[in-house]
Amino acid sequence: MQISIETTSGLERRMTVRVPEERLNLEIQNRLKSLASKVKLDGFRPGKAPFRLIEQQYGSQVRQEVMGEMLRKSFAEAVVQQNLRPAGSPRIEAQSVLAGQGLGYSAVFEVYPEVKLRAIEGLKVEKPVAEITEQDVSNMLETLRKQRATFEPVERGAQNGDQLQIHFKMRIGDGPWQEHGDKLFTFVLGVNDVEFDEQLIGARAGQNLTARHTFPADHTNPDVAGKPVQYDIQVVSVKEPHLPELDEKFVRSFGVEEGTVEALRKEARANMQREMEQAIQARVRSQIMDALYERNPVEVPKAVIEHEVEQLIARARQNLALRGINAEGATLDRAKFEPDARRRAALGLLLSEIAVREKISPDPAAVRARLEVIAASYEKPEDVVKWYHSKPEQLEQIESLALEDQVIAWLLQRAEISERPSSFDALLNPGKVKQIP
Repeated sequence: MQISIETTSGLERRMTVRVPEERLNLEIQNRLKSLASKVKLDGFRPGKAPFRLIEQQYGSQVRQEVMGEMLRKSFAEAVVQQNLRPAGSPRIEAQSVLAGQGLGYSAVFEVYPEVKLRAIEGLKVEKPVAEITEQDVSNMLETLRKQRATFEPVERGAQNGDQLQIHFKMRIGDGPWQEHGDKLFTFVLGVNDVEFDEQLIGARAGQNLTARHTFPADHTNPDVAGKPVQYDIQVVSVKEPHLPELDEKFVRSFGVEEGTVEALRKEARANMQREMEQAIQARVRSQIMDALYERNPVEVPKAVIEHEVEQLIARARQNLALRGINAEGATLDRAKFEPDARRRAALGLLLSEIAVREKISPDPAAVRARLEVIAASYEKPEDVVKWYHSKPEQLEQIESLALEDQVIAWLLQRAEISERPSSFDALLNPGKVKQIP
């Protein structure tokens, strides 16, 4: 097999391959012989037809099948021989080869770059430090009461904290009206942060009104970016909240068997501590990743970036759908997703290189811990863990996440970490972003 490699640009390569006729013909003959022992031709018993007739009838078809399979096989062999790591599928360009002179083609593809880690020691990280105060716990208990609130109809105008039920339709720019559907849209005014909530202050049950806002100019969907939106709203009901008493019944509803407020405060504090620690870890993780990315520029294959863009676009469509916007047929601006996609792809290459260089492999205990976190939200966690172990492709994803955690831990051991005072509220509520319903 003859192989030649040409660098066309950056990470792109053109590999030309020529498979000799002898190799093709050997495989074709073997296929035909296997076929001859099975097929039945008119006038002959199964497997007794002359090989010449088998070759005449099936030779062309078998040759095409063998050439297709040989192309895939020879490409795989060629990249191994040339020590190449293709990123994405190749673009095959067939060459003109005379009959009886073998198989020839060119494959154009990108390769993964050789990652050279320039600076991974002393990455700077600012770690938030906070303590949970008694007031934080009291605020949490008040939040729990609000979550268990019951709502009763009122005749007055709506105010923050009230539950509203509405029907609405929306129109973007001069486009057609889009119905939200037959179901009532229910939300708590000033809490769920829908885009038009402030415009519903004072609204009464049975009232029809119009609300407006404008999409951000940098919206990922160019079809709506910078455009005004009009909502036609029918207020079905306005209900005020009634909070439950902080009594034994309320405490036991959270599974706290002691039934005392102090026991609930203790349970709440423990949960808050876990949430705060997770938030701190997320902040630290984000910073170490940003620092690694900024200090170690790496060229990323376009195919890998495109894959990341597709994932981000799929997630954006889901978010738009949750906000009542039908984005299935919309053309999202791919360019706005590329910076984040490039960062994600580059970090994947950098973390992978560190794992290889430092011989870091997935720790079974870390993988198990990751699985247990996922399984904990199911009724039978052990069954979920068993299911993952029975699905190698799913388990590989968990192993990849665990390995990423281990590499980040390795980086943090070598980072320059300073502490910054913070608070529970600042960590858990860094800023609310209003959403379109």
